[in-house]
Amino acid sequence: MDEVDALRKAYDVLRGLDARPVAEMIAQRLRRRGVRKLPRGPRRSTRDNPVGLTAPVVLHRGRSCRYDGPLPVAGTLDCAAQALRCLPPMAALVIVDSALAARRVTVAELYARLGTKGSAAARILLTLADANSESPLETIARVLLRVHGLDVRTQVYLDGVGRVDLLVEGVLVVELDGFEHHSDRAHYRNDRRRANALTCMGLRLVRFTYEDVVHRPTWVVACVFEALGAVPISVASRALMGQMSTAEVIRSSHTYRARVNRQDGA
Repeated sequence: MDEVDALRKAYDVLRGLDARPVAEMIAQRLRRRGVRKLPRGPRRSTRDNPVGLTAPVVLHRGRSCRYDGPLPVAGTLDCAAQALRCLPPMAALVIVDSALAARRVTVAELYARLGTKGSAAARILLTLADANSESPLETIARVLLRVHGLDVRTQVYLDGVGRVDLLVEGVLVVELDGFEHHSDRAHYRNDRRRANALTCMGLRLVRFTYEDVVHRPTWVVACVFEALGAVPISVASRALMGQMSTAEVIRSSHTYRARVNRQDGA
């Protein structure tokens, strides 16, 4: 198989995977070698979609790039570093956590790849990454709570219970139910056993679904603060109804804690 045949095969595979930006890079190399009649870009119906599925691609050019395989596709290290620089913070951390958990990169490698020039925001964002995260949902919930000043530990092992998703302030367990929530009887019984064991240990438990964390983050924050005794129940109720912002929840937490402390002091 000559180079053109190899590139054509790679091009077909990448288009089949809908990896259009990379496929277009291969197509450019084929065109320089005289290959014609290669499709250009997405169909018009796709370009005109109302939700913007084909947002402009940003090309990053660098002097060095480490590939993970034989194809000229950016490796995990480069992808994670560019995600920290360019993507919204939560999306970037989901990618970085996944790469760290899979042991495809290390934090030290990412710091080295980012460098120091023009990467201050990315380096700060990297401090929120956690190699113990086991799912995107866990990453989102952990970051959501940490950025609001809470101490959050991930995948903590507790005797008689096993590992819990998140342990907040050392007293509140947060369990996250993704798309594959435990529904058979064995898992159902195990969930109840774990909940009872946590209660006997003096720990509180709250559970959130994917929809809660992704679509109702203010309510999630309010529920956690309420479970910690930091806000009254009415705050969580108002947050669920969309009547309070996250900032208002935090201000209510500070006010409520101050009032409780004054009452305890009296």
